[in-house]
Amino acid sequence: MCADLILGRVFLDVCILFSSRSCQGFLYFVTWVDDKSRKVFVSAMKEKSKVAQHLRTFVACVELETGQKLKVLRSDGGGEYTAGEVQSFLKEKGIKHELTTADTPQHNGVAEHMNRTLVERVRTMLVEAELPDTYWWDALRYATLLHNVSPTRSLSDSTPKESWSGNKPDVSRLHVFSCRAFVHIPNKLCGKLSAKSLVCTFIGYAQQRKAYHLVHRLSKRFIDSRCYVLGLTQGAFFIFHLLTKPFPSRDQPPIHLDHMTNHLTSHLTSHMTSHMPFQSPAPQSYLVLYHLLPSHLHIT
Repeated sequence: MCADLILGRVFLDVCILFSSRSCQGFLYFVTWVDDKSRKVFVSAMKEKSKVAQHLRTFVACVELETGQKLKVLRSDGGGEYTAGEVQSFLKEKGIKHELTTADTPQHNGVAEHMNRTLVERVRTMLVEAELPDTYWWDALRYATLLHNVSPTRSLSDSTPKESWSGNKPDVSRLHVFSCRAFVHIPNKLCGKLSAKSLVCTFIGYAQQRKAYHLVHRLSKRFIDSRCYVLGLTQGAFFIFHLLTKPFPSRDQPPIHLDHMTNHLTSHLTSHMTSHMPFQSPAPQSYLVLYHLLPSHLHIT
């Protein structure tokens, strides 16, 4: 049964994403999912034994942010959760610990399903960005942010962030993961004929600054900067239109494939600028995206 209050129940699970460590040296990540709002929090760890430390930090942050007290924590029966340090902390805080039965991950299905969803998104983002697996932590943080500001089936007409705080999320600063970013180079550091900007890749937002988190691929250096010009890919316009356009109801006539393709192509053309000439997406791109349409649509 779903919790009635924020922090009424939180699902917890630890996952190892890739065999290789991230650029920051992380090998594991822990997922926290609030049952009421379905807001997701992630923390990265170098060792599983650090779960207790991250648990203390998480509980302190969310209780201070919401003014509520964590009541129930659900996890599997792994040793990292049943260790003495974790159990002592839970007893000290008066938090009830629910453990799943052995070999029944469905009892902690919310966290398990969320981990699978996040991993699939991370894989897709890294493949599209042509970035190595070592950037999984940056992709995971951005995938989590996108989940928290996007509508979900578990909530009606709301997003996890809005259900958590009561405030609608601001999506005006969202950009496509791995799009190009141009960081301004001060005049004193470049010659008259030198480039005035450094071409980087957008991989998220700085954690403690109001800035974009970028990576310079050639030097593999991370940069937090507010000097930017971010490019939006054609695929982003295509998907944005496809996901925001109201779909026909079951009673309306079938959609003709050629008509839909031509309509989307004309929409994309109207959004392109002289700096980004339009090239019609390959037929394979349309066919892939058609699989994302509601099952009741009849396309001929």
